[in-house]
Amino acid sequence: MPFAWYITLLLVAAACAIGDQIMRGFTRRGFLAATAVALFGTIMGWALGVGMSLPEIVSLRVEGQPFPLLWTFLGALTLLGALDFVEKRSRRKSGRDMRAILSDASSTRR
Repeated sequence: MPFAWYITLLLVAAACAIGDQIMRGFTRRGFLAATAVALFGTIMGWALGVGMSLPEIVSLRVEGQPFPLLWTFLGALTLLGALDFVEKRSRRKSGRDMRAILSDASSTRR
């Protein structure tokens, strides 16, 4: 995999993380966490697309080779969506949102 592919994967992950942060409310820590999760999702989507020989419906040329743009976006969005679903379920059970939990944890460290 060429080096430019890693940069493209990171850009796709950042684009998905921006969308996630628009829905949740932007925080710097949340953006970095969402980018890390989305980066893992882009790698999973790319690997599944290539491993299952899925057709490259939407592709991008990176260093002369086709880059499966659709599968990387789907992988990142699927993983971010699953994480959001799990977080919302845990928020309903505890009655508190994740930001309140994190702010309480950071305030007790002092």
